[in-house]
Amino acid sequence: MSNAKLLFAEVVLAIEFLHSNDIMYRDLKPENILVDEQGHLRLTDFGLCKPNFKQGRSRARSFVGSPEYMSPEILLDRGYNYSVDYYTLGVLLYEMLVGLPPHYNEDKIQMYKDITMKEPSIPSVLPEDARDLLDRLLKIEPANRLGMGPGGILEIKNHPFFSEIDWHLLE
Repeated sequence: MSNAKLLFAEVVLAIEFLHSNDIMYRDLKPENILVDEQGHLRLTDFGLCKPNFKQGRSRARSFVGSPEYMSPEILLDRGYNYSVDYYTLGVLLYEMLVGLPPHYNEDKIQMYKDITMKEPSIPSVLPEDARDLLDRLLKIEPANRLGMGPGGILEIKNHPFFSEIDWHLLE
């Protein structure tokens, strides 16, 4: 679990960096994460990024992303903001801990329905802090998602799941 936690924390830092530079990533998935020669993670493929995005002032509307990682608000064409990156953080962590994305289904139509209508089933074998983090990142309603409060991504970094992480050292 601690290897997954450390690797996931590096992804959180990468998303934090992008958001601090007004960039919405929109394509977080394992295929877009590389490991450098020191064993640190690097995001790649910035083709779907939305630059110059000011959180709170506007909403994006493009139908973008990989099916298993699309957030409910993209699928429902509601317009979206950084909430999509927080949702995909949850999908990525779920896949790291469980082996598949939370709503994976070969039938894409059914998968889309599940993403927009069903809270994911989180295995009880996962530690409580991991289950809580997943539950709070994978909320269907973006406003209820961890990271969408006034603290932004700090809400995610301050979650008990990361209690062992020294964020300054990791940076």
